[in-house]
Amino acid sequence: MIRLFLWLWRKKINEVVRDLLLEKELTITAAESLTGGAFISLISSDTSAGSVLEGGIVTYSSDKKYKVLKVTRETINKFGVVSPECAIEMAEKSRKMFDADIGVGLTGVAGPSSLENQSPGTVWIGLSYKDEKPFAKHFYFGCERNENKRLAVLNAHELVRRMLLDKPINNQVYFEENR
Repeated sequence: MIRLFLWLWRKKINEVVRDLLLEKELTITAAESLTGGAFISLISSDTSAGSVLEGGIVTYSSDKKYKVLKVTRETINKFGVVSPECAIEMAEKSRKMFDADIGVGLTGVAGPSSLENQSPGTVWIGLSYKDEKPFAKHFYFGCERNENKRLAVLNAHELVRRMLLDKPINNQVYFEENR
């Protein structure tokens, strides 16, 4: 019974992120592929979303990542869309497009089929924060399609939370490009 009581009072990860963004007076955006807008949807489900959310974009196809989000053809052709390079560019381009403090890029393979020789459940989450060096983090969930998407959204929120609290994020991947 005590466990249930504690669980009911615990904040959800999106509420924690929202509170941190409000406290620090920061804004966020995202470019989503495999999650299809679920990250932005979770943020926008709160009544204070207008104070922290600048907007977001879903670019499911490679063509739209290039034409709309402006991910470079070189990144798409050389590394693929299921890559840290693409996740980082998605995060950076969305942050700049929406003039936000934080940009999140979510790309990967939700399933059930593989993509670019990557198994369903392979996820890259990119983070771009103001003038700091952007990075990506790899996840592998290996679940059913909707569970892979759900876990990607929750882990993206957790990465933002850790970044805002200056907590370590292990196994970051960086991408050097002449921009």
